[in-house]
Order: sequence, then structure tokens, then C-alpha cells
Amino acid sequence: MIDSFLRHVSKLGRDDRGADLVEYGLIAMIIALAGVVVFPAIGDKIGNAFETWGNDVYDAWEPDPPGA
Repeated sequence: MIDSFLRHVSKLGRDDRGADLVEYGLIAMIIALAGVVVFPAIGDKIGNAFETWGNDVYDAWEPDPPGA
């Protein structure tokens, strides 16, 4: 029984079907982890930048009050 198990494990070690899929999965995992680490760190800066931009756009299109 142990010999059968060892032969099966040995055969799995030589079989490279699906290796590309595993590699792409690992790349996707690394990118996702980088996003989880990086995005919270720059989230406030991005939020502030868009808020400033939105305020600038709003102020540029806001009409002057009458008599100003």
C-alpha cells in the first residue's frame, strides 16, 4: 500500500499538466497581495486628490453671485 502511494506521488511529481495554470494563479495571488498592501497606504492620498479635483471643477463652474 505504501509502495502504491509512493508511486502515485512520484508520478504526480513528473506530471507537468496544469503547471501553467498554477503559475498564472501564483502571479494573480502576488498581484492581489500587492494590491491589498499598497492600496490602503495610498487610498487617502488618492481620495484627497479626487476631492480637490472635484472641488476645483465645481468652483470653476459655479456662477458668480449677482452683483459680485
